[in-house]
Amino acid sequence: MRLLLAFLLTCLGTVAAAHEVERTPLYGDCTVAPLEEWSAGEQWAWRRICSGLDADMLAFHGADPGCIPDITEDAQPLDDSQCLRAGFIRTIATRSPWIEASARPEIRISNALVEGRLAFEHDVVPSVLSLDYSHLPQGLSMAGTEFGRDVNLRNSVVGGLVVAAVGLDVSGDLMLTDGRFPGFSLLGAKIGGILSGSRSIFSGLFNADGMEVAGSLFLRGGARFDDGVVLRGAKIVGNVEADGSSFGGLFIADGMEVAGSLFLRGGARFDDGVDLLGAKIGGNVEAIGSSFGGSFNADGMEVAGSLFLGNGLFLSNGARFDDSVLLRRAKIGGSVAANGSSFGGSFNAYGMDAAGSLYLRDGANFAENVDLFGARIGQWLQLQGSIFGGEVGLNSAEIGTELTLSRGQTHAIWEDQGALILRNAHAGSLQAVMPVPGIEDAHHSWRLKAGEDADGRTTYAALPVDLANFSYDRLGGASEEAEHDITRIRADRLIAWVEQSVAPGHEAGEGYAPQPYMQLARTLRNAGAEAAADEVDFARLTHRMATRDGLGPWLVDGAARIFVGFGVYPQRALWWFLGLVIVGWAVTGWSPDLHGRGPFERLFYSLENAMPLIEPSQGFESVTHGDNRAVANFFHFQKIAGFLLATVLVGAVTILGG
Repeated sequence: MRLLLAFLLTCLGTVAAAHEVERTPLYGDCTVAPLEEWSAGEQWAWRRICSGLDADMLAFHGADPGCIPDITEDAQPLDDSQCLRAGFIRTIATRSPWIEASARPEIRISNALVEGRLAFEHDVVPSVLSLDYSHLPQGLSMAGTEFGRDVNLRNSVVGGLVVAAVGLDVSGDLMLTDGRFPGFSLLGAKIGGILSGSRSIFSGLFNADGMEVAGSLFLRGGARFDDGVVLRGAKIVGNVEADGSSFGGLFIADGMEVAGSLFLRGGARFDDGVDLLGAKIGGNVEAIGSSFGGSFNADGMEVAGSLFLGNGLFLSNGARFDDSVLLRRAKIGGSVAANGSSFGGSFNAYGMDAAGSLYLRDGANFAENVDLFGARIGQWLQLQGSIFGGEVGLNSAEIGTELTLSRGQTHAIWEDQGALILRNAHAGSLQAVMPVPGIEDAHHSWRLKAGEDADGRTTYAALPVDLANFSYDRLGGASEEAEHDITRIRADRLIAWVEQSVAPGHEAGEGYAPQPYMQLARTLRNAGAEAAADEVDFARLTHRMATRDGLGPWLVDGAARIFVGFGVYPQRALWWFLGLVIVGWAVTGWSPDLHGRGPFERLFYSLENAMPLIEPSQGFESVTHGDNRAVANFFHFQKIAGFLLATVLVGAVTILGG
């Protein structure tokens, strides 16, 4: 009997103790008990989370049957003891009393194997949600869900076809770093902090059309996007960084707005095209050292800073563009640099407006045409040291400071299909080394590689250049070397430049083209090189004479050239007049009326006769030259020739005197 009473008292004490445990914290500060239907692992995880601790499933040593891992290939295998059901995670993240029970607003789970598809469908998750180093083989959905704090999926592997996150709203950061994901759909998502997919692999399309990110978007560090990235219309308050990553599909960011900079540099690889049509970038766009297998389309893009398609310091860091680069009507607040880069397709910047400079220099290689029709370059356009395999078109372009074809002994290099079109363009200054007449292999800015001779040496020809209506305010002057100093350069080199500059598809001498000569002469006069300017004017009129169609105009030009140097050298008329007087002086020796007079008297007779505006002195009024009609006819001719020469000479002096 005493034994039975003792047993009953022991049982009652055990029950009372159990009820007392239920009224006190179960695990640390946690006051909410786990559900009985939860597995041992889930109950353990909840007690950790409820107490404000991390639930690292590697630390749970139990076994729950029924969790069969369907692990992504190459992922680290997990065992059943690390299994958490998707429903358990959703419950503690979105349902009362679980969301109020935790000692801190964080759900941090790591090294878990999630059974079932984790689906947050238009839920509200007030806590931080971290599923780091975990496997979600049956996928993840966060469509329309509001997360009050950060969402972390670092070093995790997610299965399924796509992570559905359309309309996702995260108040903090969304961290997808160092993981493996299928496609990711973030259409219309809003991220209050940063979004990082650095060093991760995305086997499907990363689609973030219309996404808004209050911080930066990091897709860098060797991340891999096998099916491309879509950021059409996205708004990013910080930077977009894709340094060193690879993109197997298109990178589409049409209309994207980035308050910071866009970094596509550091060896990033874009196998297909990059579309930045109409994008607005508040900082720089940098593609230094990267490769682009498709077209780089930035038509209409607006960049407040500079656009770096190459590196001005290290040639080895140049980018590679296998297809076309399109910058039509783009607006660049700083400069555009393509130094040291290679361009396998065309470079089209039709109508581009760059407030700074355009650097296509220092080892860049342009295999096809460069189109800068109507472009506006605020400062320098520099081509020295680069290779141009096609036509460089500057039709109607405006270059504020200088068009540079040579700097020191470094010149632009023109392949056999090269050409330079300067029609209707304007440059503040033209910096180039002019050709040397008679020396075909001289180094200068205007020679074209024509091929090789029998000994394998490169042969050169004149570069096809269209100078029609090309204007410039200054010429040369970049250094004190004679070939760069406009006041010291030989005029024949300048004339040779104009004369050999023939537009593609045309030949020298096809019609009269005065403007290039007139522009050159005007620039020389403004620099004080009057003698050189006169030589250029004379060359222009010689060119006009050579292109005359009719015999009459040609004869008129010929006479003007011989007697007055086309009016450029009117002093020639004086020398002809003096020659006429001296010949007349000699002829007076055959005149019966004059041969007996003194030499000075005969000289003054010839002078008076050659100047019909002066009345002859009384001593010469009776001179008739007797019966010598040849002498008489000569002095009649002398009067007429003297009148013509005097008229031309007076007219030229009047014009020169203003």
